[in-house]
Amino acid sequence: MSHFVYVVHGLGGLRLGMRPLAGFLRKTVPNAVVHIAAANSALLATTDGIEAASARCLAELDREVSALQPAPAFVSLVGVSFGGLVVRHLAAGYFGPGKPRPGFAATFATPHLGITLPYVPLAWWSKTMQDLWRRNDSLERLNSKEGCAALAQFELRICLANVIGDWRVPYAVSALGIGNAAESWSLTAQRTTVNVQCERRDTSAVLNEQQKRWQATLDAVGWLRIDVSLADSWLPHSAITWDALVCQALAKCLER
Repeated sequence: MSHFVYVVHGLGGLRLGMRPLAGFLRKTVPNAVVHIAAANSALLATTDGIEAASARCLAELDREVSALQPAPAFVSLVGVSFGGLVVRHLAAGYFGPGKPRPGFAATFATPHLGITLPYVPLAWWSKTMQDLWRRNDSLERLNSKEGCAALAQFELRICLANVIGDWRVPYAVSALGIGNAAESWSLTAQRTTVNVQCERRDTSAVLNEQQKRWQATLDAVGWLRIDVSLADSWLPHSAITWDALVCQALAKCLER
């Protein structure tokens, strides 16, 4: 075992919902132990904000990795939706002297730039929604140059974003990476299309100046972006983690 992959679910999520993604990662990442975070699985555990959710995950990650013999050479972080913000914050507190090296970081439909619509009614009143609505400085800190420094440590950063149908986390706030036409490629099956390293759609009309600044700071770190169009899915926000074509594209990217 040389690689530990830590998978974190989103707001109001369950470990059960991460099993398809974890199963795919076990088949795809060589010599890997894939662990689905349990730290935020209790009722309302994801409602107390990015920092609190990250602190619980940090303790769990440190405990799980420390128990492994031999120690893994790499630790990679995978976050789904709100979980993507959690693993970004977690990365800043975990890696350093005496720790495994950062492997890859991947975010699935993550509201990197905040949101406009509430997407979990139970959490409308919560600290987490205040974070996501940009009513405090949590995202400002996370998206600053200092906050993004931890991302630069990873050998590969992958951002998966839904192009259509994701009213919870729209493309404009989740898509990072400017793309590279020389490396762009696509996969298509029926009405599902996955574009890798394509030019990002113009989102300037729906972002405010603060969000544009955050986007530029995040882009500067360098991301391999996967744009996903699940035309037949009623739940693209969830389906992005288990769609076979998405997994195929992600596997090719992890071979880099």
